[in-house]
Amino acid sequence: MILALEFSTNRRSVAVFETSEESMIPPQLLAAGDEEVQRGTSPFLLLERVLEKAQVNPSQLVQILVGIGPGSYTGIRSALAIARGWQLAQSVLLQGIATSDILAKQTQASGFTGRLHTVIDAQRDEIYATSYLISSTYVQSLGPTVLKNPALLLIEKGDLVVGPRADRWFPEAGSIFPEASFMAILARQSPHLLKDHAIEPIYLRETTFQKAPPPRRLPADIS
Repeated sequence: MILALEFSTNRRSVAVFETSEESMIPPQLLAAGDEEVQRGTSPFLLLERVLEKAQVNPSQLVQILVGIGPGSYTGIRSALAIARGWQLAQSVLLQGIATSDILAKQTQASGFTGRLHTVIDAQRDEIYATSYLISSTYVQSLGPTVLKNPALLLIEKGDLVVGPRADRWFPEAGSIFPEASFMAILARQSPHLLKDHAIEPIYLRETTFQKAPPPRRLPADIS
């Protein structure tokens, strides 16, 4: 059994899949659910609800897929903490999947073909943008995810822009949220994805911090 966690936006998404011993048979979706993130709400109620709907015991899980952003650093860290805690308890395999790849796969499933731009809120009046070329048979990334001002995103005629509340920046964009139900097929198609301890949130900003001042030394007692 596979558990998928996508917490990179303000809408958490969870899905459970059944795997087959036959490698040619893709994972089958058993149950999925989502919820709006509100202050003080725990993701464990959503997890329990989806596992119960799928009639899966947590001990049956062999793999956990985690959406690693870009997006809400707090949400992604929360999903990773849950996944790593599970791994300590029962040695499940962990695999990270980019949120932009999930959005691209969802868009392909909707029937769109052409050039796609996924956009995700990066705060500070900026977005995380990733471009893809989509056909009915493949999703091809056209470059790495970049951090930029929305006004600088080059959109040509026929291009589609999607993302969580993407219409805030682009009136013609499709507002979609990443769904955990698409993560198992991505994991199957991309065995090179980051696994286990190599998994870290996608975060493009430089980490800035102030170095703590050296401790003050008190004068020795010379009396």
